[in-house]
Amino acid sequence: MRKGPRRSTPVRRRHCLHLLGVGRPSPKYATAFTRMAAFAALGISSWLQRACKTLGILTPTPVQRACIPAILSGRDVVGAAETGTGKTAAFVLPILDAVGRDPYGIAAIILTPTRELAFQIAQHVSALGAPIGIREYTLVGGVHELAQAAALEKRPHVVVATPGRLALMIRRGVVDLARVRFLVLDEADRLLDPSYVDDLKAVVGECDSEKRQTLMFSATMTASLRELQEVAMGANAMRFDARENRYATVEGLMQTYLFVPQHLKECYLVYLLKERFEKESVIVFVSRCETAELIVAMLNLLGMKKVAALHSDMKQTRRIEALQKFKGQSVRALVATDLASRGLDIPACEVVVNYDVPRQAATYVHRVGRTARAGKEGIAVSFVTQSDVELVHAIEARTEKKLEKIEDVKEELVMKELSNTLKARQIVKMNLDESGFLEQGDAKREGARKRAKRRKKERSKTSK
Repeated sequence: MRKGPRRSTPVRRRHCLHLLGVGRPSPKYATAFTRMAAFAALGISSWLQRACKTLGILTPTPVQRACIPAILSGRDVVGAAETGTGKTAAFVLPILDAVGRDPYGIAAIILTPTRELAFQIAQHVSALGAPIGIREYTLVGGVHELAQAAALEKRPHVVVATPGRLALMIRRGVVDLARVRFLVLDEADRLLDPSYVDDLKAVVGECDSEKRQTLMFSATMTASLRELQEVAMGANAMRFDARENRYATVEGLMQTYLFVPQHLKECYLVYLLKERFEKESVIVFVSRCETAELIVAMLNLLGMKKVAALHSDMKQTRRIEALQKFKGQSVRALVATDLASRGLDIPACEVVVNYDVPRQAATYVHRVGRTARAGKEGIAVSFVTQSDVELVHAIEARTEKKLEKIEDVKEELVMKELSNTLKARQIVKMNLDESGFLEQGDAKREGARKRAKRRKKERSKTSK
């Protein structure tokens, strides 16, 4: 170990003299200083500046430059920015700064619509907060409640949760949120969906409104977000939206479509994965869990083994395993429901395929946002059937971008797979039917319809 004061090298000494106004800076140290100074100017602590540098977060993004000082000053914030622009760090950094100053009790509750996103945010919190030994806990469904109750008794600094499980813990008196200083709604437009209303009320009711800062972030600034800001947030709340169009998509994204007959969608998908994108990593978005299972099993029968499913009917361990395999590129294609459309950072994804066209423009924006992240390029392909034309026109109107038709598809290559694909589909459907999986899906949708109908009746009663 070196003893005594460390001698400055001529390069470092020259740079330090420049900071005092003498001489010219060394380019090497000037660059590093400029980056550090950029984060220092936002007001975060020096240990957090060093943590950012260690993790390669070198220059603040626009959403970070706008939101971090506002949060540090105690303001409520609504932030909307394109996917992959650093929204997570925009609220995690000021939260960690506050924990560093006062590490007692649960300082922050971060709500997300999906378990996968909760785990991802928790990883960010853990990595950035490592220098001060941050204690974070991920509270989601699929885990034994007793184990979760024991973990919450240890009073973690930050709890990242899905609304349903946190609301359950509140109703059972397991968690105390009286000292919570930050309530964060990530993917806030999704959390404002009626299906989350009751759980969200339970969480918000437990947090002291006078002590709490409310932070809402999303890739799309919806009307519900604007209304909530006006009604539920402080008069001093700040809204950040860098885009003129709240449904804007990133510049590096090529948006295309294929006009396909409904009964040939599987054939076109096989063609894309075998011929068009045989080496690229692909996320295929579908509307139903059973569709995801059917497609993956069918592709496996056709010899494509590096394919995995991701949907809400899977056990949590399988969901985590599928996502990690795709991130690690041991799986080339992920067939997923909209569980994977929100906030997940998957740098390796090069292509997004909308096997089923989404009914909402906001869902389309989030789906295609899984590719072309952080300045990279990407491709989105939507399968458009005759019944999807109006949906596509609505998406184009919202995003203010025309989808380009793919003209150079070789029909003979598509039809070459017809016989094998239809045969594989028939076998897989029969197996899923015998296992009871399809029947479970029907029962789940019927239950969801009844709950939605009940919520609608309750809202109409309260409005009267």
